[in-house]
Amino acid sequence: MKADAVILGLILLAAGPAPAGSSGGDAPAAEKVVFVFRGVDQKRGVAVLRPAIAVDLGVQLDSGETKVLPAGEVLRCEEKLRSRKAMVDGEAAEVTELLLDCGKRVFAVKGLIFVRGS
Repeated sequence: MKADAVILGLILLAAGPAPAGSSGGDAPAAEKVVFVFRGVDQKRGVAVLRPAIAVDLGVQLDSGETKVLPAGEVLRCEEKLRSRKAMVDGEAAEVTELLLDCGKRVFAVKGLIFVRGS
């Protein structure tokens, strides 16, 4: 699905660029995120990586009921993509958002939260 490629892009965006070497400065070393290489998706032209830690999705309510859900409530959602025109660095572009349609609510995925330890 196209959403898998979007999720992979979000994961790589959240993980940030890999440092080329030691900075040698006083800045603390960034924690490394561990991924499992799952293979290459030839149709999409991407490598598929799975995080080896739990990943939470940061979402915002896009539409639907505004009542806050109780913690632990199980949602069954269908993934959807929404594209819109945008200006990026002064150029016309198309932005694609990952949506989770959970029946009474639709959430827009805004980022990934890597959970370390339990």
